[in-house]
Amino acid sequence: MRLGDYNGLHLVLLARCADQRMRCVVYSDRPDTYLVREAQSVGAFFERTERLIHALPAYCRAALPPKDRRAPDGRDRRAVFRGGRRSADQPVVV
Repeated sequence: MRLGDYNGLHLVLLARCADQRMRCVVYSDRPDTYLVREAQSVGAFFERTERLIHALPAYCRAALPPKDRRAPDGRDRRAVFRGGRRSADQPVVV
């Protein structure tokens, strides 16, 4: 998202103005909710830097929706243990 004096959103906007049909992924290690919403509003998908290595191959293979619908200020369900019914799903087996 940060490129010196500019940011990655400038590149996304230039691609949109040139009528290029491409999918854009914007990433940052310090996500700013305002900038994430701005990226989504211009048609880019946002990822955190530490997840990019795993997410990028999925972006290349997937049939993506027209826009990123994820809430930038919501909690990531992958980071929270949600449990389950199996004993292997328990955080600590007694």
